[in-house]
Amino acid sequence: MSSRTWISAAGGRPPLTYTGDDGAPHTYASNAAAVYIEKGWDITIRNCILRECGNGLFAGAYGGASSNLLVEGCRIYDNGNTNSIYEHNNYTEVSGITFQYNWFGKLRLNCSGNNLKDRSAGCVIRYNWIEGGNRQLDLVESDYPALASQPAYSNTWVYGNLLVEPNDDGNSQIVHYGGDGGDTTLYRKGTLHFFNNTVISRRTGNTTLFRLSSNNEKADCRNNIVWVSGAGSSLAMLDSSGRLDLRNDWFKTGWVNSHSGLSGTISNLGGVITGTVPGFADDATQDYHLTNGSPCIGRATNAPVAVARQYVRNQRGEPQPADAALDLGAYEFAAARAVDDDAIFIHHSCGANWLANSLDSALQNKDYVDERNDITYGTDLAPDAGRPDSLASVPGDSTDMQHWIRWFNDYLGGVKTYACADGTNRIVLFKSCYPLSDVGSDGTEPGNPFSGTLTIANYKAVYRCYGGPGGVYTNGGYTYRPIEDLFAANPGILFIPVTAPPLTYAGTTDANAHRARLFNNWLKIDWLASYNAAHPGMNNVAVWDWFDYLTYPDNDASHPNRLKGEYGGSGGDAHPNGLANTNSTQVFAVLRDNFVDRAWFAFRHADHDGDGIPDWWELANSGDPTNMTETSDRDGDWMSDRAEYTSGTDPNNATSFFQCLEKSSAGPPPPAVCTRSTQQRTHWSRLTGHWSLLPSPPLRR
Repeated sequence: MSSRTWISAAGGRPPLTYTGDDGAPHTYASNAAAVYIEKGWDITIRNCILRECGNGLFAGAYGGASSNLLVEGCRIYDNGNTNSIYEHNNYTEVSGITFQYNWFGKLRLNCSGNNLKDRSAGCVIRYNWIEGGNRQLDLVESDYPALASQPAYSNTWVYGNLLVEPNDDGNSQIVHYGGDGGDTTLYRKGTLHFFNNTVISRRTGNTTLFRLSSNNEKADCRNNIVWVSGAGSSLAMLDSSGRLDLRNDWFKTGWVNSHSGLSGTISNLGGVITGTVPGFADDATQDYHLTNGSPCIGRATNAPVAVARQYVRNQRGEPQPADAALDLGAYEFAAARAVDDDAIFIHHSCGANWLANSLDSALQNKDYVDERNDITYGTDLAPDAGRPDSLASVPGDSTDMQHWIRWFNDYLGGVKTYACADGTNRIVLFKSCYPLSDVGSDGTEPGNPFSGTLTIANYKAVYRCYGGPGGVYTNGGYTYRPIEDLFAANPGILFIPVTAPPLTYAGTTDANAHRARLFNNWLKIDWLASYNAAHPGMNNVAVWDWFDYLTYPDNDASHPNRLKGEYGGSGGDAHPNGLANTNSTQVFAVLRDNFVDRAWFAFRHADHDGDGIPDWWELANSGDPTNMTETSDRDGDWMSDRAEYTSGTDPNNATSFFQCLEKSSAGPPPPAVCTRSTQQRTHWSRLTGHWSLLPSPPLRR
């Protein structure tokens, strides 16, 4: 259990004995606990092992005086008394309690108590692993009006947990909410907020997700994964009563409302999906992270509170990976770090200031960016083979609009690997400086992409030919394609044009600044939509409109389309100031729904030929995103390339299906190459044996 220091308390239950202060042996009371809190407040119980007692943790209300408990990073298991339903791994009743990063294991054999039983006001259960018990969660009423009258009593929060039901272990219900005593006036009569949990039931018989004690109890169930090993029809939502709202959950196909007759109501509010498997990394080893291709990725709706962290075995937590969209279940999808994917930024002084302020560290922290590189003032770069050195003598000194058509026609091969210790600049950001926002006229179509005259028509000509797809330009005896064609020819690169920042109040005119906005709007709306329509599923261009973020709106009465005052607009320097750079980084690269994560999310799922194999995997293994399919077989092992992708094996190595990652001394040697049918049988039979096979499918973030 790593290098942490643990406190272990065990052995407090009948028929075990202790020596009292009278020197005589005494039998423990049935409700003895490893930790027993009769009265207390502001208590943290951390890194404790609580086992082999009547109750693992007990905390009494003391008339409502006990308050503010944190139970964190503990192992609580093997508690309870034989043939008794009254002792539990956890039994608490306080004002304000949070459970996080704990592992709750099974109770002792033939003990019928619950795993986590709680009667508290203000109960938060998050980022725990809870396995076994009569019920995993028994969230019932308090006997004390001092607790039951609190506003927090009617809202219970359960999120980010893994709830595991072994086969034939106690009650078939996972969660009980409401009350279990005779005085129904004390029942919770509130809302159980149950979201982003992963629920696993291995029962061969029926499983019921919720028992709500009356129709006055409600459960808001969203963003969860609920998988049962039995048929889908073995999964019921409610025991009978209560009000249940479902939204954006994954359930096994065939689930039913109730096994015993529904007297409450179930409202499907949309987003609920079904299937046979949710796409776990390895069910046999209880690895319930999501794999690439899981139907649960990106399917969540807004959570009532932020799901910022997730459980780590054993008894730890970690930040959830930042991503474009929240996933279903307790774990956010994250691929292994792609050590060969780099990002390069072509920029001048505004970009340099932004990087130094905060952008560099934000991009370096991305787990999909290994190296971050720059082309800027003084950067020399050789042209690609057969192309002119059109930006000689120092290409890095040139980042105006008319330079981009030369950059991507004459130097793109070098840009893709510039300054990379290994791998490729998978993300290419490029930006012109603020003088480009002083657009002097609309210009005349078709425009001239090589002209330094600042017109809308010339700017547009850089990105597309006015006459439509397939058009080209000539300059200096060479043929040039608009840069949209270069983007489309490189589906393995994510291109991010960053619009030029705005000028100060006095740095331009209303008309010229308005034209800058018109072009930027065209680029991010009209042009990008046209590009995506022409190249469906490629998702390799994302436009970051920095101009729009930094400016007052077009209809501002005083300074339309100028750098905002708080960002330095009233002064004489159009470089965005420190506050502008800091805030820009938050929106571009830090917040949960930040721009670059959303762009990468769309890009990494790109499959523009629609064959079920992502472009990045085809490029990595064949150099072409279109020549691997469900029928092709590059290594001749009778396993199609698509099947190799799904299985996580190497499509260029016929023996990779049986690559051994870890050997147990108890196991036989792995088989060598054999027929397809034998491969499949061996693969499945060894999931629970001594061999750990390659992950399925490979991951890319």
